[in-house]
Amino acid sequence: MDPLVDSHWEELNVDEWTRTRQSLQEQHRNDLLQVFAYANLADVSPVTACLIYPCHPSAWRSLSERGRLVHRVELGAGERTAELVLAAVSMETAPDGAVRALEAAAGTARRR
Repeated sequence: MDPLVDSHWEELNVDEWTRTRQSLQEQHRNDLLQVFAYANLADVSPVTACLIYPCHPSAWRSLSERGRLVHRVELGAGERTAELVLAAVSMETAPDGAVRALEAAAGTARRR
């Protein structure tokens, strides 16, 4: 885990994009480009790419209370479709607990 990423998810969910620090915007763009590069290696459609941001437990609780743990978007290019999933996981959550929390939050995000 990159400790610098720790506050990114909370920052991205509190401020409007235009008010977000430029360094954070650049890091987020780089993260997106990297995950899409990896997703492009899969010769399938649709493909799902995930960025999971670790965060402090207090930030995770805040995001959870506001229904902001998971964001999804579907993108198309030619005949290919990619779904991007951005999610937050508490650094104190055990892996199986994180999976359950993300599954529940992703189900909620799909229904919106």
